[in-house]
Amino acid sequence: MASRTPIHAPKTPKSRRNPQYFPSERIHRHQSETHDHTNRRVKNFEKLTPSAPVVSVPAMKTRHGRSKLVLYVVTTCLLLAGQAICQESDDSDPPATTKEGLLKRLFTGAEANPSAEADSAPGDEPSQRLSAEAGTKPQAKADAREPGDDLFDYAGVLYGKRFFDLALDKYRLYLSTYPDGRHAEVALYRKAECHLKTGSPDRAITDYKALIKSFPTSTYTSPAAYRIASQAYNKEDYTEANPYFGIAAEHAEIEKLKIASFYYQARCLELTKQHDQAKEIYTAILSKYPESEMYPKAALSLGNISSSDKKFEEALNYFEMVTSFKPSDENVQRQVERDLETTRECLYQKALCLRKLDRNDEATKLLQTLVVEPTRDDEWKKKAQAALRPTSPHPQ
Repeated sequence: MASRTPIHAPKTPKSRRNPQYFPSERIHRHQSETHDHTNRRVKNFEKLTPSAPVVSVPAMKTRHGRSKLVLYVVTTCLLLAGQAICQESDDSDPPATTKEGLLKRLFTGAEANPSAEADSAPGDEPSQRLSAEAGTKPQAKADAREPGDDLFDYAGVLYGKRFFDLALDKYRLYLSTYPDGRHAEVALYRKAECHLKTGSPDRAITDYKALIKSFPTSTYTSPAAYRIASQAYNKEDYTEANPYFGIAAEHAEIEKLKIASFYYQARCLELTKQHDQAKEIYTAILSKYPESEMYPKAALSLGNISSSDKKFEEALNYFEMVTSFKPSDENVQRQVERDLETTRECLYQKALCLRKLDRNDEATKLLQTLVVEPTRDDEWKKKAQAALRPTSPHPQ
C-alpha cells in the first residue's frame, strides 16, 4: 500500500516550489506589496475626508527629503552669518562710514604716546580707541559707479579685515590706475595707514604729507597732520611737530581732535621754551573747553610754567584747578580719574610750591600722600621719598 502524505504535513516552502524567488527578491516584493497596500488605504481615506487630503507614502518621503535639505541649507547659512558677525565684532579697526565712526579710534586725550604700530594714535588709551579717519564722502548710488569702484571696495574689505599688506597693494594699484578717482583722498590716507601699520612710518609720513598738499581742505587733512605731528612728538622733535599740530587743530571737524591738537601744540611750545605762546593756548583751552578731559592737563602745564617763573601763588591756583576739576560728563570724569599721572605730578609740584612759600607742614602732607600709596611705584613716589629725607635739600 502506497504511503500517503499526512494531513497536517507542513507545506513546502515557496522558494522550493518556485526557485526563482530568492531571499533578496522576496524582500523587494514584500516592500512593494506593503507600499501598494498603504497607498490603497490612503486613497480610501482621501475619499472619506476630501477636505484633508493625505499625501501618499512616496510623496511624503520626497517632501520629507526636501524639508531636510531646506533645513540643512538654512542652518548652514545661519552658521556662516554667525561666524561673519563674530569676526566683525572681533575686528578692532573696521573702516567706518560716518565722521563720528571714523574718528572712533584716534585719541582720548591722554598723554601723547603715538607709535608706529598705529593701533593707537597720540593720546590713545586702550579702553577708548578713536579712529584716525575724519570722515568719508557719501557713497555713490549703485547706478553711478565708476570704473575703479570695485577695486576700491575690494581694498576696503581687506583694510577692514586688517590685511594691511594686501590692502596696501590694492590702494597703490588704485592710485596708480585712477589718480583722479573720486576715492583718491581716502585711498591715499588708507595707504598711509597701511604703511604705518606694517612698520613703515617714513613712507606713511610721505603719504600723509602728499595728502595734505593734494587735498588741503579734505576731512582727512586734520588726522593726517595729527599723525605726522605724533611721530615727530614721540621722537622729541617738537619743532617739527608744532606746525602739524596747528594744521590738525585748524582743520579738525571733531571737537575732541581739535582740543587735543591745541593741547599738544602748546606742549611743543612749552618744551621749546616758548612759554608766552604756550600760555595763550592753555588759557584758551581752560576758557573755551571747561568740560574737556584736557582741562586738568592744561591747568597743570600753566602751573608748571608759573612755578618756573617764580610765581608760586599763581602756580598754586592752577594746581588747585587740577585737583578740584569735576566735570559733569561721567565719561570724562572716569577718564580723569584713570589719569593718575597728572594727579600725582600735580601733588608733587604743589608740594614744591608750598615749600617755596615756607608752608612746610602742608608740603609734607602732600609728599606723604604720594609715598604711602601701596599700589604705585612711579617717579613721583621716588621724588617724594627723596624730598622727605631730612638731609636732602629742597628739590628744585
